[in-house]
Amino acid sequence: MEAIILVGGFGTRLRPLTLTIPKPLLPLANVPMVERMVRNLPEAFDTAILAINYGLDEMKEYFEGRNLGKKVVIVPEENPLGTGGAMRNCIDHVTGTTAVFNGDVVTSVDLSK
Repeated sequence: MEAIILVGGFGTRLRPLTLTIPKPLLPLANVPMVERMVRNLPEAFDTAILAINYGLDEMKEYFEGRNLGKKVVIVPEENPLGTGGAMRNCIDHVTGTTAVFNGDVVTSVDLSK
C-alpha cells in the first residue's frame, strides 16, 4: 500500500523560515515534519510517495541514503500542479490501495485503524 504525501507547496505563510528550508523539512521537536509523517505511517504502508515542487533538491538530498522503514519515492513537479495534479503526477507509482496526506498536517490519529 502506498501513501502519497503532498509536499510541493512554497510555505509562504512560514516565511522567512521557508526561504532556506522547504516547509516539509522544518523540524518539529527536532525531526522534520515529513520524516515524522513517513515514520508514523502504519505498517501496512510500504511506500511513501512524495509529490514535490518547491525544495526538490533539498528533499532529494535529505532522503538519499536515509532508512525510514519505508521506501521513499520522490515525484517532482516541474510546475506547481495543485492537489489533484500532484496526485495524478504520482499515478505511475501507485499499485493499489493508496491514501493521500497533506505534508504539513500533524495529528495523533491512529492511522492503523
